[in-house]
Amino acid sequence: GPHHRVVVVEEGERWWSLPLLFGGWLSSLTQFMYEAFLPLGYPSSVSDDYLEYQVWDSLQAGCSTMTGILASRAVLQGVGVGNSSVTATSAVMSWMMRDGAGMLGKICFTWFEGTSLDMNPKMWRMSADILNDISFFVDLSSPMVAPQFFLPMVACSAVMRAIVGVAGGASRTALTQHQARRNNIADVAAKDGSQETAISLIMLIVGLIVTPLIETPASTWIAFALLTIFHLYFNYRAVSAVVSEKLNRTRLNHLLDDFRNHLSPDLSTIEADLQLPTPLEVSSREPIFSTSFFEGTYITLGARPSRHAQQLMTAAGFLNESSKRNDVVVTPDHSLVLPHTIILKNRKYSQWVSIFTEHAVSKDILFAYCFCYYLNSGLDVASQDLFRAIPIFLRGLEEAGWDVNPDTIS
Repeated sequence: GPHHRVVVVEEGERWWSLPLLFGGWLSSLTQFMYEAFLPLGYPSSVSDDYLEYQVWDSLQAGCSTMTGILASRAVLQGVGVGNSSVTATSAVMSWMMRDGAGMLGKICFTWFEGTSLDMNPKMWRMSADILNDISFFVDLSSPMVAPQFFLPMVACSAVMRAIVGVAGGASRTALTQHQARRNNIADVAAKDGSQETAISLIMLIVGLIVTPLIETPASTWIAFALLTIFHLYFNYRAVSAVVSEKLNRTRLNHLLDDFRNHLSPDLSTIEADLQLPTPLEVSSREPIFSTSFFEGTYITLGARPSRHAQQLMTAAGFLNESSKRNDVVVTPDHSLVLPHTIILKNRKYSQWVSIFTEHAVSKDILFAYCFCYYLNSGLDVASQDLFRAIPIFLRGLEEAGWDVNPDTIS
């Protein structure tokens, strides 16, 4: 526990001891701040980018809280607070329909995008906050429209805010896993919550003072514009500060392109000084908004065999041969058979499909992705040199400090 300093003040030396008393109070306050807002063992118990991210994240949370106060006031005006002709029942019904729309939006978004939130937490974190600002804009606009349009607008805003809750919360969980370095995910998450709560409390006090001064529509929109600009800037700085060692498709594609530059044209030799970029080097060049979802050719890892039964039956006969010889077998229908993996070409959707056997391990999944990526790049896929080059690439990833768990690319 914290060490308390005991200061004995004699009658004759009271004024001389006041600095000691003040110093003891300041030390206790500092100790409280550390224990209440920072994970146990900080800074060695968290990632190197923890402090920078948390500072910018706390600043954006303050801006969001203040904008939320202005938006809540606008919605209450639209519901009819202060209007004697509006009954409490009608106001409650409007609020219930707004919340119901948000709940449906949350379920649908989780169904559509739940599995992709781990792959790109930086992108989803930034996207969530942009959508949050759009929802505040809709709320602020709602009292200005005709009454029959008010409820659809606030319902739309509630749906957006529900998506923000799912995307922001899930991406924050992924970032917490990245920050926690001593199996202290719960502690890091709890301290992040206390930091955000403290900032929100401070901004609520500021709101009590400032909100009565922002009464006119012009002053409200000016305040909203300034807060939104700062909010988005702080968010961008926060997610840009994150240096993740986890591989997603964007980072892996970048690393595969870099590795290709170390290969000879015929893939037979690899440069002796092979050194792949580190997570810090990739982070400085990594776009916040990934374009991997919009590329012409996709790679599916772990597809259902029943969807490709005919191709799979042709390729399955070559599986034992590939496993025994530990190489690549090209089937008559141009499927590829690797040890523990069958790669099929879905020409209808221009898609590479990988199906794994029960003996496949994590490196087989990464291997299949790398192989499919080079397939799409036009390399000689039947070359045994390529088959031997990819394990060298995977070892280079580990040496550069990357986490080679394939969960965030599959």
